Amino acid sequence: MKVVKLIQDPLYLKRQKVTDVKEHQVPSLMVHIKSMVVLCRKNSLGSMCATEAGLPYNFFVAENPDPRDPDYDVVFQPTVIPVINDGQKMIEELGVNGKTYKVRRWRKVRMSWLYHNGHTFEEKSGEFEGEVAYIAQRLSDRLGGLYVGPDTDHEVVTIQTQVQ
Repeated sequence: MKVVKLIQDPLYLKRQKVTDVKEHQVPSLMVHIKSMVVLCRKNSLGSMCATEAGLPYNFFVAENPDPRDPDYDVVFQPTVIPVINDGQKMIEELGVNGKTYKVRRWRKVRMSWLYHNGHTFEEKSGEFEGEVAYIAQRLSDRLGGLYVGPDTDHEVVTIQTQVQ
């Protein structure tokens, strides 16, 4: 069984190729998905794509945006399309290397994905804005090999910490 670990090197991750998960593969991936959720919680990450866990698959896990449901969602084969009329915004985003960057993101997106209900895939879609839209864009970019990191032209944000 492949070991799940947190990979934080954007240059390494950029070179990884992803393949779509077949419906029959999901049950055997459940132990890896649970490990990814544990890694997210342990490292205070709200989300993680499969390649960041050393898995070559087209899916990610993300905290459910509903505060009443502390579980993580698993999103297979996401497709994110910007709603251009709503424009873009500069946001602060955590890179895989642990640094914070200012990144331009669409304010609103349309997303389609596959959800596994325990037996089969179900096609899902929705329109999202704000934080959920930013997360969808970030993870979709990462699955596509686009990582914010030391070789990009994004602005690094210096976080001020107060020492008392």
